[in-house]
Amino acid sequence: MNLMFTIALLAALVGAVAGFAGVFVVLRRVAMLGDAISHALLPGLVVGFVVAQGPALWAGAAGAVLAGLVTVALVEWLEKRARIRVDAALGLVFPVMFALGVALISRGFQNVHLDADAVLYGDIVFALDDRLIVGGKDLGPVAIWTLSLVAILQVAFVLIFRKELSLTTFAPESPDLDPQRVAWLRWGFLGLTCLTLVITFSAVGAVLAVGVLVIPAAIASLWTSRLGAMLVLSPLIGGLAGFGGLAIAWAPDWSPSGTIVAVLGVAVFGSVLFGPRAAGLRAIRQRKRQRESVHALTLLVHLQTHQGTAGEDQESIFGHLLTELGWDSRQAQGAVCSAVDRGWMERRGDHLLLTENGRRLASQMTP
Repeated sequence: MNLMFTIALLAALVGAVAGFAGVFVVLRRVAMLGDAISHALLPGLVVGFVVAQGPALWAGAAGAVLAGLVTVALVEWLEKRARIRVDAALGLVFPVMFALGVALISRGFQNVHLDADAVLYGDIVFALDDRLIVGGKDLGPVAIWTLSLVAILQVAFVLIFRKELSLTTFAPESPDLDPQRVAWLRWGFLGLTCLTLVITFSAVGAVLAVGVLVIPAAIASLWTSRLGAMLVLSPLIGGLAGFGGLAIAWAPDWSPSGTIVAVLGVAVFGSVLFGPRAAGLRAIRQRKRQRESVHALTLLVHLQTHQGTAGEDQESIFGHLLTELGWDSRQAQGAVCSAVDRGWMERRGDHLLLTENGRRLASQMTP
């Protein structure tokens, strides 16, 4: 398999798998919990490697998932029993868990070099070194197989528990929910989220794993409010960002992980400005309409002032507005279109004529 294609496939899978898991993380407003879990994975990885007596994917993944669940349990305990706010509880737990991981590494792996850049930012190219060998045949990078497996588990989990997931996300107090089933469902969801973070951790690092988990879903939420659409759109955005970020980073030899998240950042700003559910574009359009409305009213007063005078014919010519009112052509055209749309005036050739409604409104604004 071509090296570039393999890396591109891996990057797209990372974005898609993390993007899919991130939908419920964003909708449930627990994005910072994902950040805490990503930092808390380290001690679990170390313990898993100790149990397996060396680096082993299955042991590291199991230990990291368990560490993530322990982190969630500790945060909830501090919030409910010690009455500490959830943000403060997160701030207490994940530095302790991360420090514990570093301490375990220094104790059990003194001769192992820990590259901080690799832990924080990852290197997707290194993920290709771990190969799946079956019967002496190289089946490709283990990361591609594990990501594919996680994707299958995610889709199956959502298909089986879609009703419960929707209710617990949008109507957690619904009487239709069985509390015991909800508890099992919640821990299953958290376990799957931890597993997703573990797999993406190896490709994009601890910090940026949170980016590909949260940002695609946040972008999708700016374009649609439907759960089904978000479950399709979020992994699509994540996959395209993974592929596009890698393509951009390839030639200048930039960090693939950083470029992927940078692409997602650009997409966030674009969605805020131009997404149908985004407030940014609505605010811009509203300000534009307000300016056009003010200019239209100014135009009404101008025409009313010169109505019945010797210069009325000259003052009502569209081109004259540019010099008389000091407007540029775009401002003048916007004012005229706004006034015509509101029924305040009409155009006859190059001349602008007030309608009855326009004359009445202009009379009210002039002494």
